[in-house]
Amino acid sequence: MKRPLYVIFISLFIGLIPYLSHAQVMSDYCQMPPFLANPVEPNVLLLIDTSGSMGWKAYSYGDTDSNGDGILDHYNPSVTYEGYFDPEKYYAQDANGVYVETTPTGQPCEKTCVTWRCRNNNLGDCVWKGSNCNRWACCTQWQQSGDCGIQTGNYLNYANMTRIDLLRWALTGGRPESCNNQITTCDPEVYGQPNANLSCDNEGCILQGSTGIKVKARWERITGNQGGLFFQLKGLGLKPRMGAMFFDSTGVNRTVYIGDFTGSASYDGVNPYKNSITAVNSESPGGATPIGPALWDAYNYLAQQTPRFGGPQPQTGTGSEWKNPMYQCFDDNNDGNCQGNEFRLVPCAKNFVILLTDGQWNIGGDPTPGLACSVDIGVSSYDGGPGEQYSADPVVPAYWLHKKGFTNAPTGLNTYVESIYTVGMWLGGTGELSLNNIAMYGSFDRSRTWPGGVSDYPRFNACWVDDCSQYTQGKYGKGSPCTPLPPSSPDWDRRDMEGNNTPDGIPDTFFKADDAIQIKNQMVKIILDILRRVSAGTAVSILASGEGQGANLLQAVFYPKRTIGVD
Repeated sequence: MKRPLYVIFISLFIGLIPYLSHAQVMSDYCQMPPFLANPVEPNVLLLIDTSGSMGWKAYSYGDTDSNGDGILDHYNPSVTYEGYFDPEKYYAQDANGVYVETTPTGQPCEKTCVTWRCRNNNLGDCVWKGSNCNRWACCTQWQQSGDCGIQTGNYLNYANMTRIDLLRWALTGGRPESCNNQITTCDPEVYGQPNANLSCDNEGCILQGSTGIKVKARWERITGNQGGLFFQLKGLGLKPRMGAMFFDSTGVNRTVYIGDFTGSASYDGVNPYKNSITAVNSESPGGATPIGPALWDAYNYLAQQTPRFGGPQPQTGTGSEWKNPMYQCFDDNNDGNCQGNEFRLVPCAKNFVILLTDGQWNIGGDPTPGLACSVDIGVSSYDGGPGEQYSADPVVPAYWLHKKGFTNAPTGLNTYVESIYTVGMWLGGTGELSLNNIAMYGSFDRSRTWPGGVSDYPRFNACWVDDCSQYTQGKYGKGSPCTPLPPSSPDWDRRDMEGNNTPDGIPDTFFKADDAIQIKNQMVKIILDILRRVSAGTAVSILASGEGQGANLLQAVFYPKRTIGVD
C-alpha cells in the first residue's frame, strides 16, 4: 500500500487576521483604516444532497466476488481507499462485532472443529457421513489460531463505505454509533461533558457506517489533525459562519441556520459547528434530487422571504434575529447564549454557497415540485417578467442569487452571493455538465450582464438527461444538462483544476471529487478561496495534505507587535 506523502501548499491571502475587541462598535467592524483592514466572518451556506444515490457504495458499487475468495473482484490494493477505517491498519472484530485495530502475527489462519452435530441437511460447515454420522456431520464449534478474520482497513473501506459515509468522514470524521439526532449523541467534541452520551472513550469513538458496519476510530482521525473539516475550521482565527440545508425528494428537509443556529439559545462559541455536525451525522439518504428547489429556498432564506420548498422560515421580528444571516451574535456576557441585544447587524458580511451533490437535478416546478428535465418547467411570472422564478433548472436561481441579488426583507439591505461553488461527487454525463453551468452562472464577474460567451440562460434541448429522461417516457430535456459551456472567458475561468493560473474551459468554482480524500481536499480549497476573498492585507494559510488522510487547515496569526525567538 502507498505510504503517506505529505505536501504543504502555501497560499498567500490578501488579508490581515487580527483579533477583534469586544468594545468595537459595528461601524469600526466594517470600516477600518486602509493599512489594517479587519475581515468580517463570511456567511457560508452548505447545500447538501441527501438523495437516494448518496446511500450507494462509494467504491464498490456493483462489484461482486465472482470467484468466492472473499475479496471483491475490482479491489485494487495499490489504491488508497479512505473512510472510517484507517487504510494503513489491520482490523478484526471483537466480541461485540466492532472492528478494532490489530497487529497480524504472520501466521496463517487455522480452524479446527471441536464439536460436531449430526444433521439431515447441509446447513454449512458440514461433511458427508463425517464423525460417524449417517448423513451430514456439521461443525457447531471451532477452535482457531493465527490471523483469522483479519482484514486491512483499506479493503474494509472499499467494500463497505457509502457516499454519505465519505461525505461525513470529510466533514465530521464519521457518524458515531450512538448518534440519534441529538448533539449529545452525534457530536464527538462534546465527549466528557456531563450530558454527553456518546459511543466514545479516551481513545476514540465507535463509528457506524450506513451499512451497519462498526469500527473503533482514534480521536486523531475524528476531531484531530486527520479528522473532519468542521473541527479544523473551529481552530481558525477567522472562522466562516456556517449553515446547512439538506435536500432530497421534492425540496429541503432540514436546515441549520447560518451561524450554526437552530434556535436563539443554540450559540456555542467553544463548539461553533455543533448543530451542523449533528445534522450531517444524522440525515439519511432517500428520494430524488431537487437542486433547483433547494437553490430557490436558499434565495428565499437569504432574502428572508417565505420558503416554498421546505426551506427555513424568515425572521419575524425582535427575538428571531438568529434566523437572519445579516445578524451576527456577539456574546458580550460569555454565557454561551445570544439574547436579543447581542445580535447585531453586519451588513458587510459576504455570502457564499457551496453545493455538494452526486446527481443530475430531476425535480422542480411550482407550486408542487415534480419530475423535471427542462429549464422551462416551473417558470412563473412572479418576477413581473417573461417568467423565470422557480424554474426547475438550478442555473436560474444561481443567476438570481449571484447577479440579480436580493433585498433582505427585515433590514431593507440589498446584497448578493459572491460565488456559488459546486462539488460534483461521483458525477459525469449531464449531471456534471449541469453543475458546470450552475458554477458559471453563479460566480462570473458581476460587472457583466451574463457570463462571458452567453447572453441568456442555457436553452439547448433535445438531449437525453441522466436520471430524468428514463422516467419521462424518454422525453428529452432542455437547459443546463444539454448546453455545452461556451469558450473560456476570464470572467469565470482564470485557473485550471489544479489551481494554476491557466484557463482550462472549466468554471473556477466547479470542483470534482470521486473519493473521500478528494471531497475533503476540494472543500479545503473552497474554504481557503472564501477566506482569501474576505481578507485584506497579507496572511499565510497552510494546506497540509497526506495520502490517506486528506487536507488540514492552518492559519497564520498576525501580531501588531511581538518579539519571537531568543537573545
